[in-house]
Amino acid sequence: MPFTELFDPLLEQVQAQLAEGKPWEALAALETLTTAWQEACREVQVEWLIQTGLLEDEPWLQKLGMLWAEALLSLELSAEERVHWIRRFARWVRSLPGGEALEIAVTAVRQGWDDPALVAAMQGHITEQGAWEGEPPDFADDLAIIRLRILERQGRVREFLNLAQAEGQYVPYVRKLVEIGQYDRAVEEASVLLASPAEIMEIVKALWAHHRQAEAFALAEYGLELPETLSRVDREELAAWLWDQAESVGQRELARKAA
Repeated sequence: MPFTELFDPLLEQVQAQLAEGKPWEALAALETLTTAWQEACREVQVEWLIQTGLLEDEPWLQKLGMLWAEALLSLELSAEERVHWIRRFARWVRSLPGGEALEIAVTAVRQGWDDPALVAAMQGHITEQGAWEGEPPDFADDLAIIRLRILERQGRVREFLNLAQAEGQYVPYVRKLVEIGQYDRAVEEASVLLASPAEIMEIVKALWAHHRQAEAFALAEYGLELPETLSRVDREELAAWLWDQAESVGQRELARKAA
């Protein structure tokens, strides 16, 4: 049985606990899961796992690292606790097959919420470096999304918007503008920052859900004007949505444009 089938139920449990604001429970479940992974590795030929590439095909390892990062960033850790977790993860990274997937958690604990570059980004000092003092790691986008989820749960709207901008997470940024009622700004920013019909579609649906018909139609029209070299499937989905909704409110001319 693939490892993902063994561990996915626990990962889903952790995700639910974090979404419900229960980081300590999530932490306990993650320790159980990581210990189970250690035990499983002792019972199989690790060399065989590596040679057959099974570890590379197990997306649950990446998910495990991301959930560890989210759980620990959801807690107020003391300096001593941060050192403890950094050392513990360092051992896991070295000893566990696929342990490099936990590097994201190591970086999350090191940065915490008080890293100078991160603090500056959340305060609105946006540079090309984003929330990083040096070269961002490969998992920088994943870590940014994790931080945004936490900021959203905590209701920290200003920091959410600033960090989303700084880290180039433009869809969450524009979606948040819609959620807080800044509809004109959302449309303006979407037309500048979003570059694909799929991204436009997400914001269009958010505007429609907030009963902003005019803004949704305007942004959908803009999305259809994007270069046709972009995803044809996404473009067709956007056109179909615009046709359906325009027809439903009697805007036949707009529907013809989308046809």
